Amino acid sequence: NFVTMRSRIDHLEELEARALRFLKVRLLLGRSILEFSGRRLSVPGLPEGAPPAASLGVELTECEYRIARILALNLNHPVPRDALALALWGRPRSGSRAVDVHVSSLRHRLDLLEPGLGSFLVCSRREGYRLVGEYCG
Repeated sequence: NFVTMRSRIDHLEELEARALRFLKVRLLLGRSILEFSGRRLSVPGLPEGAPPAASLGVELTECEYRIARILALNLNHPVPRDALALALWGRPRSGSRAVDVHVSSLRHRLDLLEPGLGSFLVCSRREGYRLVGEYCG
């Protein structure tokens, strides 16, 4: 029964991932609009002199994408490290710093888009990580 249930969950996660790749999610982080389009992040409508990565966008790794998606779905609410590990590897990895490394990498990619954008990905002590912002159509 567990195997059947797990395969249904995997199938649903795959369907969700495919559906989300066609949807654009826009978040307002400070004064910047961050656009998720599949595994690509971009900041549309930037002024002249903006970093080149901002107008072109950056492609996220699978782990970064999963973390970004979970944080965006839980905007302004902390997501525990164990929950992120469960989403990434299917099991919690207590004592491991792997989640922290992937979050750091995601924060760096946000900063590539626009300096300071990574500061909206906040570590809440003993609670986990949260993305601070607003949804904007």
